[in-house]
Amino acid sequence: KQTGTLSDQKMAVIEGQNPLPIYTAVNMKKGATGGLVPEWCEFTPFEVGFSKYGAFVPAESFGSEFYLGHVVKKLPETRLSFLLETDNKSPTLDTVRISPEASVLNSFLNHCPIVSSVYNFLKGFFLHDLYRKCPGFSSTN
Repeated sequence: KQTGTLSDQKMAVIEGQNPLPIYTAVNMKKGATGGLVPEWCEFTPFEVGFSKYGAFVPAESFGSEFYLGHVVKKLPETRLSFLLETDNKSPTLDTVRISPEASVLNSFLNHCPIVSSVYNFLKGFFLHDLYRKCPGFSSTN
């Protein structure tokens, strides 16, 4: 079992001796018009987050439960082998051949072959500019 974590890579890049690894994942969501909208998540040894929402957490806290930007339940950091899908199995991708070929490409780009569950660190955030005026917002620590 591989136990390395994303934050373990800090020592290899902290002084610029190696390139900074930036991993990405995409979640395809249905938009208001019914089309698919991508949400990109970025992973580095220092932080994990969504640029779209401007929300990032320290890599050490990735996998913990958050509410309004605060850790509610601290959990061990997610292992790198889980993030890269190299833990105890070879990566697979399910594909189906459908005519015409354009629909195969569409299916490939929109199909999510890996299902995982990680706590949503955006839970409780109000995603608009007026969050301070919302009665449910609390700025206390």
